[in-house]
Amino acid sequence: MNSYSGAVLYIVLLLLSTCAFSQTTLKKLDPDTHSMPKEWEVYYTKIPVSGGVRVGVMAFETSEKIAPTSFFIRMPQHTQSKLCVEISSRDGRYQAKVPYEIRGFEPGLYELNLPTKYRNELKNYTIRDITIIAKIVKNCDLEAECYVLSAWNKPNFSSQQVYIYLNSEQYTELVLTNPRNSTEHILECETINEPIKTAYNCVCKVAGYNLNEFSEIRIRRTIRKITTRYFDFLDLPIRF
Repeated sequence: MNSYSGAVLYIVLLLLSTCAFSQTTLKKLDPDTHSMPKEWEVYYTKIPVSGGVRVGVMAFETSEKIAPTSFFIRMPQHTQSKLCVEISSRDGRYQAKVPYEIRGFEPGLYELNLPTKYRNELKNYTIRDITIIAKIVKNCDLEAECYVLSAWNKPNFSSQQVYIYLNSEQYTELVLTNPRNSTEHILECETINEPIKTAYNCVCKVAGYNLNEFSEIRIRRTIRKITTRYFDFLDLPIRF
């Protein structure tokens, strides 16, 4: 084989491998319209009362504007049939609940289509301003088998980085546990320094701890009542 034909063969193999990589690492997924509520998204003209504690589990945080018609998740090994997604803007105006059918879906990167009718409103939000929480469940009303990492705009994921957004007025920490050797790490969550923080007001940054090892994660809030103090726990099993 001469050098020219060898170079051509190399280019062909490179293109084939690139094509195969793009096909196997990123798949597109539409909402499950059969189980989707009729009013699955809202945009309030008046800011409502805030909701629950667990609001977002994100792969990264930037001040970049979001592309509001889709987002990305990293699918882990799972046994359930639904991916139930909730999207919340920090100002409390936008809320969405979107189910996706994932029965039999293999682990990997997925782009999830978001058929929003509020594209003009959403495109003004940055990644810090609007968060996603996605859980794998049998039914969206049940507790999660696990939570997965989500990201706006690009599939940029690491097993050692996660941003958890919470709505908590109490002193809040994350408790990371490695079940194999009972190693435990406690991370302090930070208050978000913004004037409007209706849907979520604090962020817990996990960096340098492998989610494949520290697979047991709990939210620990310190509740104070006059002269007593106790801990309130919420499970947040994140799987990478």
